[in-house]
Amino acid sequence: MISKNLITAFVSLCFLLSLYVIVISFGLYLTIFSVVLIPAVIMHVYSMIKSHKKHPKYNIWMILSGLCFLAFSLFRPDADKHGDFSGYSALMYHLGGAETEHATLWAFSLEMSLLFLLAQIFLDTYILRGFGKIPR
Repeated sequence: MISKNLITAFVSLCFLLSLYVIVISFGLYLTIFSVVLIPAVIMHVYSMIKSHKKHPKYNIWMILSGLCFLAFSLFRPDADKHGDFSGYSALMYHLGGAETEHATLWAFSLEMSLLFLLAQIFLDTYILRGFGKIPR
């Protein structure tokens, strides 16, 4: 069994890294995403608190939710007046791994990011509602 503190630290690290990537990849599309993103972040925090209180029951779902939020922030496309970029290209630019944050985005970056956000919302809803028994 994985310890409660290790799960909490991993999910919190994923959450903070996701927020950092979203902040450094701030662009024109973030205002459109914020309509869904702000409630999703609030719901994610509440589900983190609930999964921490009911430790072994929601471990796997909280880990998956944290990874989905991280994947959303990395895949999320955005643009400014200089060109297009994603969370991943902005992160690589700030870490010194790329000369510019602007990159050619994959054709399916928007769809992938929305699928990851939707998966995160469903997982958080599952945790907050507490549906059914979870197999171990």
